[in-house]
Amino acid sequence: MQATVGAKSAEQGLLKFKQSYPEAFSDLCLYSEVCILLTKYAFRMTSRRFIQELFMDIKYTEMYIESNYILGLTHSDDGISKETTTLALVVEATVEENLSSNASSPFS
Repeated sequence: MQATVGAKSAEQGLLKFKQSYPEAFSDLCLYSEVCILLTKYAFRMTSRRFIQELFMDIKYTEMYIESNYILGLTHSDDGISKETTTLALVVEATVEENLSSNASSPFS
């Protein structure tokens, strides 16, 4: 996706892959690995935005639950602290808002 010439075909390939395996693009571990690759290599801003939009269905609640468990923070009866739930909802809303305010989405 670094070369302008092959970017469109790479994007189309990723879109087809997402249609075939949507659960892969809601995996926090895969998203984390993709973010690492984005920091190591140079990509055009449009390619970076496209890749981020592929993962916009991720729910971060799972990550906050595990981090609270590791830190030993108190939990409510359902296993999730109210602060964690609020924080997860705020983060998800912020990510969605940032993605929707950027240039046109390839999913539109």
